[in-house]
Amino acid sequence: AMGGPPRAPFSERTSAVWVSSAGCVTPLHFDLCHGLLSQLHGHKRVLLIAPEHSRSLYRDTGVGVNVNTSPVDLPRWLFGRGADADRHRELFPQVRSVVGEVYECVLGPGDTLYTPPFWWHHVTTLGCDPGGGGGAGEMDGGTCSSVSLLLAFDPTAEESAHPCVDDD
Repeated sequence: AMGGPPRAPFSERTSAVWVSSAGCVTPLHFDLCHGLLSQLHGHKRVLLIAPEHSRSLYRDTGVGVNVNTSPVDLPRWLFGRGADADRHRELFPQVRSVVGEVYECVLGPGDTLYTPPFWWHHVTTLGCDPGGGGGAGEMDGGTCSSVSLLLAFDPTAEESAHPCVDDD
C-alpha cells in the first residue's frame, strides 16, 4: 500500500469550537465538506436550503470574495417587517422562488445537525432562550453564550462536486 494509512476523516484542521452570544450570525453560505454541528450550550437557529436553489441565492462571484457566500440576509428576507425588509426583498427578488424550500432547525444542548456539502445555511445564535430572547445563563454572568462543536470532513473520492460550484 502506498502512502501509509488512510487519512482520518476528522482532525484538528477540520474541527472548531464556536462560542458566541445571542444575535451573532454566520451569513448565508455553503461549505464544500460534510459538517456535524453539535450544540453544547445555548441555542442556535439554522436555516438550510438545498444546492439546487443556488441560482436564486445570488452567489458572490467577485474576485477576492468568498464565492461560497451570498449577500442575502435570509432571516431579514423571510421574517423581516417594514421598509428595510421590503427594500431587501426588492434587491433580491429571486429568493421568492425558494421561500417554501427553506428548512429551519433550532439546536439546543445535546442536538447535532448534519449539513451535507453544498447545502446553503445561515446560522443565528439565540442564546439560552430558543425563542431568541437571549435569557440569563450561568456560564457568563447573565449574558448567555452559545457553545457549539463543528466537525467537518471532506467528501470521498466517489462523491462528485455539485453543479452549484460551477454555477455562474
